[in-house]
Amino acid sequence: MRRIVIAGLLFGAACGSATETDVRTRSGPTQFAGKHALFWLMDVTISGIGADLADGGTTTAGPTPASELVLSVQDFPMGCGGLDAGAGQSTVATLEVDVVRIRPGAITTGDYPLSPPSGSASTDLSFAAYHEFRNGCVAPFQVTDGRMTLSRLTDQEAQGLLSAVLDDGTEIDGEFIAARCTNPFGYSPDDPVPVPTPVCGR
Repeated sequence: MRRIVIAGLLFGAACGSATETDVRTRSGPTQFAGKHALFWLMDVTISGIGADLADGGTTTAGPTPASELVLSVQDFPMGCGGLDAGAGQSTVATLEVDVVRIRPGAITTGDYPLSPPSGSASTDLSFAAYHEFRNGCVAPFQVTDGRMTLSRLTDQEAQGLLSAVLDDGTEIDGEFIAARCTNPFGYSPDDPVPVPTPVCGR
């Protein structure tokens, strides 16, 4: 079971490639055509959950078991181990959704509204972000609104609808069928600290 601190999305590029995904820009300046989707479904331990107190203060609980689903929709071929050979794109983009439920095994089919994470991780969360990777740097976009509807969730596959509004007004939506990755997502405390990717101007 991996330990995470809810402070935003952990982004990883990494398990079989799915087909029949079409999540794309419907309006707005940022162009995205997501044709590939993967997902991770994990039991996790969340550190530093806070609870709001009546006097305005907060308290912090110990490690808390939870469940987490990460959906990654990309405009380039991916496998669970990273970029497929011959992707051949200088700019690639990902739309990633992170759903956390503060109890194990709680993620099922249904609607998951997406909004920017805020405050302490004292309740269930579902949020997303969009990133463009351009020749060694990354341009991050916040997802200000949206929804993921899971219509099918098995040990091998996740299927449903996804919509997202980026902070530049771009509206993205469509259907996805995602293959499940079973390799670890993100980084564990024992891994080397990753080198941050420089941020590009938008």
